[in-house]
Amino acid sequence: MISTVQLSSNCLHCGQPLKDISFPLPGRGLIRTTATCQCVLDRVEAERIAQAERERSLRIKALFDASQLGPRFAACTFETGKPVETAERVFQAARGYVDQWPKQKQTGDGLLISGGPGCGKSHLAAAIVNELLSRGAAAVFANVPDVLGRLRRTYGGSGESETRILNALVDADLLVLDDVGAQKWSEWVEETLYYIVNSRYGAKLPIIITTNAEPQDLGDAIGFRTQSRIEETCAMLINKAPSYRRIVARDRVKREEEVEERWEQRTTGMSRSR
Repeated sequence: MISTVQLSSNCLHCGQPLKDISFPLPGRGLIRTTATCQCVLDRVEAERIAQAERERSLRIKALFDASQLGPRFAACTFETGKPVETAERVFQAARGYVDQWPKQKQTGDGLLISGGPGCGKSHLAAAIVNELLSRGAAAVFANVPDVLGRLRRTYGGSGESETRILNALVDADLLVLDDVGAQKWSEWVEETLYYIVNSRYGAKLPIIITTNAEPQDLGDAIGFRTQSRIEETCAMLINKAPSYRRIVARDRVKREEEVEERWEQRTTGMSRSR
């Protein structure tokens, strides 16, 4: 039987008194040793947890690193995505989400960003991911049609593991599912998205959804079980901004017309001078 005797020395790390512990060892009589201080045990446990966290982050980054955002989304920041007036509230909500990240991570609260094509939904979601990646979080930006295709290819021997991909999506600190509803519906699609969302729901891990669909119609694309979990955990943001792509296209046409007009004026002036 282990017995504890009087206090002896103090811990070299925290200065707290340590206890001598004595116990019988067959053939060697009574053995006396000094107990390990709780501060040392706490430090060892903290390092074990930190190492496990580093290994988890590395596994996730190996499958969904920042480079897989692509050049366009990898460059997305809040500074490069100044909103038009009609999207100011959505923009500020996205920035606020990052500012409140420790709380969001604890509560598992996410965002549902809905709006028409080209209004900046994906840019905002990518900006959130890029900012959190810079802070050391294991954040994943996954375009839904692309990641579903990636999962399908594992069945044909792509060399990737379906389990590893799903685990990375489920375990990430933050998961962005971009362009939800753009995929063609099937029972497999519905069950796969339900597994991802429900697993994160059960673990209280936050998720951000971007979609062109009206929020009330999302269940038709992903299933109503998945929709109900998203509605419970995600604040709804409706982005009413016009299509940025159309604005870019309109400005390009305008510039081309201005160049053509200047050229015509120049050639007309040259003809008159002759």
